[in-house]
Amino acid sequence: MENIFDDERTYVLGDQELEIIGDREKLAQWRYKKTGPAYYRLGRKIVYRGSDLNSWVEQQRVEPPGFVFTDQNSSNLNATSRGRRPIALGSANSERANHGL
Repeated sequence: MENIFDDERTYVLGDQELEIIGDREKLAQWRYKKTGPAYYRLGRKIVYRGSDLNSWVEQQRVEPPGFVFTDQNSSNLNATSRGRRPIALGSANSERANHGL
């Protein structure tokens, strides 16, 4: 995967680019729990290096065994990734909902 963050740049809380991995509160939780990307504490300021962020992002990659992404299954991705079966229009489930069952 191409780097999300610029390796040569430093990022501080409030930088909009950090929102891709979590909001200010989520980053604070990770620091408290000693998880999340590596950071520097300079007094009260928190600083993240772009190279540390990219390294952490790469470690978060999850590749399900045997899953091959195709256009055909992309429409069902949201339902199946949560372990649910996609419901087709006109199925028994939608008919029951229309009849108040």
